[in-house]
Amino acid sequence: MTVIMSESIQLKIKSSLFDRDRLLTIEPDFIEFDDKDLVTASPTRFAKSEIVAIRHGLKGIKGYYFNIGRVYCIDIKNSPDEIIKISLKSICRVRKKLLAKKFQIIRNVLWENYFADIGKKYIKKFANKVDFTLS
Repeated sequence: MTVIMSESIQLKIKSSLFDRDRLLTIEPDFIEFDDKDLVTASPTRFAKSEIVAIRHGLKGIKGYYFNIGRVYCIDIKNSPDEIIKISLKSICRVRKKLLAKKFQIIRNVLWENYFADIGKKYIKKFANKVDFTLS
C-alpha cells in the first residue's frame, strides 16, 4: 500500500471488527470524526484554532499469559475540553498491519496540519527567552 502524504485525508475507521465504519476527515482547517453512536447524529468537528492537545499511543490487550492484541489510541482535545477519541483495535494479529499503517498516517497528517505550528511557536518562545509552561 503506497501512501502519498497530503494535507487532507479521509479514512474509514472501524475501531473493532463488529463496529460500523466511521469517517475521519482531517483538513488543514478542521478535523471531523463520526464518533456518535447514532448514524443520523452529526459528527464531532474541531476547528484548527480550537485544538489544544493530542495524546497517542499503543496499549496491549492482555490475555491470561500474554498479550492477545493491541489498541492504537489517538485522543484530540479542544479548548472547551471536548475530546475526540480514535481507537483501532487488533485482536490475534487480525488487521494488525492495516491498522498500524492507518495509525501512522493519522499521526503524520495531524502533525503536519496542527502540531508543527504549535511546536514552532514554543521554539520561537524558547529562542526569545520568553517564559512558558508545558504540561
